Amino acid sequence: MNKKDKIKIFVAYHKDAQRVKSDILTPIHVGRAVASEKTKAELSDMIGDDTGDNISVKNPNYCELTALYWAWKNCDADYVGLCHYRRFFNLNFYNSIDTTYNFTPDFLKTIKMDDKSIEDTMKNLDIVLPSIYNTHPFGLPKYTMTNYDFYCQEHTKEHLDTVIDIIHNDFPQYSDSVKEYMQSKKSFFFNMFIMKRKYFDDYMEWLFHILNKVEKELPIPEDAYQSRIYGFLAERLLNIFIIQLKKQNPSIKIYHTNSVVYSADCYKPVHLNKTKISLGQQKYLNSEETAQNEINIVFSVDDKYIQHCSATIASILLNSAKGNHFNFYILDGGISLKNKEKLNKLKKLRDFNVTYIKINNDDFKDLPLNRSYISIATYYRLLLPQILPSNVNKVIYLDADIIVESDISEFWNTDISDYACAAVEDEGSLYQIKRLKLPIKNLYFNAGVMLFNIDYLRKNDFIKNWQKYFNENKNIILLQDQDILNGTLNGKCKFLPLKWNANGRIYSNDHIIEHEYTWEEATEAAHHPAIIHYTDKNKPWMKSCSHPLKDEYLKYLECTPWRHKIPLYKSCYVVSKFIKPVQINRRKFISLRWNKHEKSLRIFGRIIYNA
Repeated sequence: MNKKDKIKIFVAYHKDAQRVKSDILTPIHVGRAVASEKTKAELSDMIGDDTGDNISVKNPNYCELTALYWAWKNCDADYVGLCHYRRFFNLNFYNSIDTTYNFTPDFLKTIKMDDKSIEDTMKNLDIVLPSIYNTHPFGLPKYTMTNYDFYCQEHTKEHLDTVIDIIHNDFPQYSDSVKEYMQSKKSFFFNMFIMKRKYFDDYMEWLFHILNKVEKELPIPEDAYQSRIYGFLAERLLNIFIIQLKKQNPSIKIYHTNSVVYSADCYKPVHLNKTKISLGQQKYLNSEETAQNEINIVFSVDDKYIQHCSATIASILLNSAKGNHFNFYILDGGISLKNKEKLNKLKKLRDFNVTYIKINNDDFKDLPLNRSYISIATYYRLLLPQILPSNVNKVIYLDADIIVESDISEFWNTDISDYACAAVEDEGSLYQIKRLKLPIKNLYFNAGVMLFNIDYLRKNDFIKNWQKYFNENKNIILLQDQDILNGTLNGKCKFLPLKWNANGRIYSNDHIIEHEYTWEEATEAAHHPAIIHYTDKNKPWMKSCSHPLKDEYLKYLECTPWRHKIPLYKSCYVVSKFIKPVQINRRKFISLRWNKHEKSLRIFGRIIYNA
């Protein structure tokens, strides 16, 4: 029997993309019956799911299931499978590759998705399925929910209840398997599999019997995302079918493996050229440029983060033109008098005002904390309209894991008279929008760098509104105050260029995440960041930090009273960035300190070099 008759794995395409094709891997255009003429022309080199016995016209609601239906009715291979043009199985069970930017023949061999490897693998297996995940995509134990609850959160409860009733009535032998799956917190997704023919036929017969009944009983949701109802339901039905199959055939050979995702151009790695990176020019010290702005900036910190906040403030002061005046409002989550006195010494760099606003943590005791590297202080900003002085009508809010490389007055002067805030798109914006069920037309912002219109917030009962949003959506709040802010201010935010919040992932590219900003925009922001934001756990004060610009934090920390916190092995490197090489006694190196303001090098407090 020929390869193509033995195994067929259909690769579903709905738009033009890199072709992955072999005797076994067979591209199929899903939804051709309702596709545009342009898409039909672009995908004319592959099978269309509108030929033979088909349901191609139902693709907007059935998604990749139209390819499965076509395979069921028009293909007679001994094994049938489905992958997506961006997602393939990794049949090399001994590696954990999960991302690629090009499905070349050599790469397919690496993940054993070449024809020979597929045949060799399936000789010993009946079914291959995707990896099993916690129902919650972040895998947070505290927030992991049952499959039933997760579906009801993400989609429509009535649809799932209808499916359960149909199974109980038409397939009562599946009742225990339905209960087992719905109460479980584990699941696999994507409607992907490679399946021996007899099991494939049984599954198709069972699946489409159920979905045809659902289609007759329920209307299609109007929301574009939720209208993919049958694709979402099928993901759960495949799990139930497999549970039942294992009960009926205890010796069946089923293997779960991870999948490899093709990252589109907008998600591909930024090729960082360190020679082309432009960072702060320290206008205050090196330029005569002047400006006249009264700039209000808010931080939420405690003693644990005051050191990092000082580095952020130093970068603001040194990179802003003369004439700008700063009012810092520090929402005090527990800052000692000693640390306040140390922070005040930053005035040696440049004068500023600082006001500490004491916060009662009990006000936030009911809000979730699910990130070990984020403290309760992150919630303080939710009270800004109430706790700031009445004459403050606009503020910049900054996290303390930030270095400002540009004159922040440009950010400050953004016109937000018709908006509640201005911010930058988050690195996982499109996914977060779907997770929170917010309008897909609006983006999701990162809350670490924001310009707030305090007048707007006061006039529109912001505090009351966020409390209401949280109480109604607390079961889906994962990213803490950032979720609350996005849910409350959705559609009321002005989005700014990525350079104003250059997130850590544009430098690391360690995850496939969905966002609207382009690869070109990410490349521009990576090389010319106005604000560097060390997002996630990859903090520059940690020895394990791999961020290519982590020394920017150390550079500005050297200008603060916390300069002694710089590790010895880093002190030498950071100092070398400011001065020409100087011969010194190595035994005295431990006390070497560079004072940027004085432009002097000190050992044991004595000036040994003046720039």
